[in-house]
Amino acid sequence: MALYPFCIILAIVGIGIHWSDTTLIFHRSTADSTPGVKGIANLLFYLERNPDANAVCYTVNLDAHGRINQNDPIDVFWFRYNRNPARRNLNLVQKKLAYGVKTRLVTADEYEVSIVSFPQRILTLKRFEDGPYQIFTSIDGQESVLSNVYVKFKSANAAPPVVEYIDLFGKCNVTGKPSKERILIKE
Repeated sequence: MALYPFCIILAIVGIGIHWSDTTLIFHRSTADSTPGVKGIANLLFYLERNPDANAVCYTVNLDAHGRINQNDPIDVFWFRYNRNPARRNLNLVQKKLAYGVKTRLVTADEYEVSIVSFPQRILTLKRFEDGPYQIFTSIDGQESVLSNVYVKFKSANAAPPVVEYIDLFGKCNVTGKPSKERILIKE
């Protein structure tokens, strides 16, 4: 399956996926002890996995006037729960093979975005009316604001780790109701 390389890369560099669900971010697909990412300015979404309680955060880069940085529209970094400092930059391998993003300017305030390890899922960074920037994508066939992705490993300690499924969460643009898509990974 096309998602399998994506899952292996995420596992190798130490992440799972989870996009948050506060305003336009993600909520976890399973109940556990992860507290969730809170208080990060301009947060678009975050990624988590089941073996640990760290997240990769994706934020929009804005200047003092609220305009997007066209050269680098999205900042990506680790958020480490219960650590000081909580923020840590990704290393080069993580940026290039797993969690980094590729962006393409579509209009002055809209970008096509893909996560480097999962280019099949196209995301769109844009404003909806006069609101904040958000990430939009199709979730289970519905245009949605992406709120979270969660990667569930069968065996995170295996080499390579075995991914059971990936959950995508969001909010449908048309109905305003939660949207969810589970991608089962076949071995």
